[in-house]
Amino acid sequence: MLRKFETVRFSRIDIGMFFLFLNIRKSVDIDLTTLFWKCPFTYHIREVLSGNWDTLVTLAIPENVNSLESVRGVLKKLNKAGINSRLVEVTSSGVSNSFDYYSSCSGCWEIPWDLERLLLSKIYCERLAEVFPRVDHGRVYTDIDIDEIDIRILDMFWRGCNTVSEIRSRLGIGRQKVVNRIKRLRESEMISTIWEVHNIGLVENAYITTKDNDAGMAIAAWIQRLPRAIVSFDERVCLSLVVSLPTGGIHGVANALRVIPREVSINQLGMITKGRWGFPSYEWDTETLSWSFPRDRVNRWLESLDGNI
Repeated sequence: MLRKFETVRFSRIDIGMFFLFLNIRKSVDIDLTTLFWKCPFTYHIREVLSGNWDTLVTLAIPENVNSLESVRGVLKKLNKAGINSRLVEVTSSGVSNSFDYYSSCSGCWEIPWDLERLLLSKIYCERLAEVFPRVDHGRVYTDIDIDEIDIRILDMFWRGCNTVSEIRSRLGIGRQKVVNRIKRLRESEMISTIWEVHNIGLVENAYITTKDNDAGMAIAAWIQRLPRAIVSFDERVCLSLVVSLPTGGIHGVANALRVIPREVSINQLGMITKGRWGFPSYEWDTETLSWSFPRDRVNRWLESLDGNI
């Protein structure tokens, strides 16, 4: 089922997204998923079922030097405790959905993997990636002032409360004022519409990455033919991609990726565990129009780590 959502574009309000990979390099009796459970920036956590990493943490960090440094400080402590980490900042991202290979008659995905392998080879060898529209968009911070009412409306949209009547009731302001505010937030692209696929047999998830720019661009173009993918690039234009597939899909993708004569890694992902991230409306400083540092919540997270590392 394809579902429509209205959500908040973090990149427009200076909230950065990061992928954090963790693994244990020596005998350490610790559950990696617990380390970032109380982190105020943890969006969600996934177990990595194959490959070189054990855990993938997705972080949403409001732009503030102290916030990012608090995470990096923890990573240094983890390194001393025998835990490896790799932090990847997302500078552009987007979502791709395709139903080209979904059969409504059988209710199954019928992906011709041999054909897809040939297509990927052609895109890479003939440098055709630029012919395909890019689904990822760079981080562009809004140029309009955001006050407390705007932030509270964005908070409510993020929580799924997006009707004028609900927002008006909770904020205690006039209907037309709510309508005008929402219109302005949409026009500035702080609120956008996204589509998600649910309950149609996408049971496997994988993380694909490569440091080769040409390979990354080719894979990002090719992946648009598959059911669902979240395409991301970092500041060096290195690809980080999460793809959702039907049964056997990871094998099909891995086989197709062999046509790329560059290092490309694919890791199977487990189920998502939600983190403690909540829309940080209380951290928005309306005077400086910037995010403040959540010192108390970070300190509670650091205290929770004392007995573990």
